[in-house]
Amino acid sequence: MWSHASIVLDCGVSAENRRRAEVDTSPVAPPIDLVRWARKRNLIEVPTFGKEEEFREKVYSHLTSVNEKIREAGAYKSFWNIAYSGNTITSRLPKKEVDIQPIVHCLLSDQMLLSNIEVVPEYKTGEGDLDFLFMANVDGAGLKKICAEFKLAHSKDLEHGLKIQLPAYMNASQSTYGAYCVLDFKGNWFQEPALPDAKDIESFLIQIMLASKNPVHENIRNFVFHLAKPVTASKK
Repeated sequence: MWSHASIVLDCGVSAENRRRAEVDTSPVAPPIDLVRWARKRNLIEVPTFGKEEEFREKVYSHLTSVNEKIREAGAYKSFWNIAYSGNTITSRLPKKEVDIQPIVHCLLSDQMLLSNIEVVPEYKTGEGDLDFLFMANVDGAGLKKICAEFKLAHSKDLEHGLKIQLPAYMNASQSTYGAYCVLDFKGNWFQEPALPDAKDIESFLIQIMLASKNPVHENIRNFVFHLAKPVTASKK
């Protein structure tokens, strides 16, 4: 795992027998030309995919871009229910998953369209309604699917969603790959979830997958969307 401030290596064969090393890194902003090149490349129209893995990487790339878009636009308030009394804020509470999904759909739709990936929200399976199904044509293999399930980080069903729910949706829709997208609101405005056995939500999700004996988890990637308003440099 990595962030702008550290690189973490977490290794082991079980949740009990693990080794972890963390190294702090100096934040370095990429050159603006490199950022522009990466964005343009991600928006190049894709007529079809040569391999299913190319389809997977394109979907994962678009999901990764969500955090960047939210941060650049300062769009954190869009994900919160904020109550006012006159000009005074009286409460801030995270929106529910069903209210956030249309916002995410808007953030992804143009990119997916240019990549010839169809986005189907609330896709019905025999196991229930999947939050998003991504579909695209792959050379020699026909139509392929990728499942994405969204869950609030403070949901009581967070672990169940990763261990049971998403694998069941993948099996029902015959998807090889999946994405587990966690909406994390923890920060100055909201203090949940409490994770006593993990340093952060990313580590918690990795522990769940490593403890699982279900081979489908090897084909699932976790995405954490950080929706807490960051502390400004002037207040650090």
